[in-house]
Amino acid sequence: MDSNRQTTFHFKHFSLANERSGMKIGTDGVVLGSWTRLPNKGNILDVGTGTGLVALMAAQRSGCHIVGVEIDDVAAQEARMNVESSPWRDRVDIVNDDFVNFASSTSLRFNLIVSNPPYFYTGLKAAASRGVARHGGALNYESLISLGSKLLTDDGEMSIIAPCDEFDNICYYSTLARLNLIERLNIVTRANRQPLRVICRLSRINAPFSTDTLTITDEEGNFTDEYKALTSDFYLNF
Repeated sequence: MDSNRQTTFHFKHFSLANERSGMKIGTDGVVLGSWTRLPNKGNILDVGTGTGLVALMAAQRSGCHIVGVEIDDVAAQEARMNVESSPWRDRVDIVNDDFVNFASSTSLRFNLIVSNPPYFYTGLKAAASRGVARHGGALNYESLISLGSKLLTDDGEMSIIAPCDEFDNICYYSTLARLNLIERLNIVTRANRQPLRVICRLSRINAPFSTDTLTITDEEGNFTDEYKALTSDFYLNF
């Protein structure tokens, strides 16, 4: 899904500078931040926070304390600026660190971990910070899931958005980490096409599995009613 190239992106209740981070604001992050079930209280971890989009969406939707981890120092600085200009600066912290280092050093445990991780595992790396943000060498599903599982509370969950062809890998690494796949959302960019992305909801608790599909635009390219309903608390024109 194409990233948005605006330098500032305005939502209903906050705005994001979108100029320096390698992870530009796009549909993936908006769907993840809108769809993911949030705890009523506790801690939320956003791995690879980029501009801070998902972290701030979580802050808007909950009363939780949110930590966004970002390896790229330029992106982390921009995320901090976005947090400071938001209404939730007292509940959102941005940590400029590699996730492996963060996971080994933090004493926090999280009720929810969300991630829109890098997914370019083949081909040449992109230039500068976008290469760090988007190439799989910076973070992979195995480390994300195995380390993330150790940071979860007993009833904690993970919510990961990924290309559909990574679904089997996510299931495999989740099994190794003793996490259960309890929900799958297939994301269809345009009606009557195959899904491009999937959100996997993982839990320590074994619950009945469910699957659903979200279609973003109809055959004419107009946003569907279901997408508008999902994201109406955020987009200005919805």
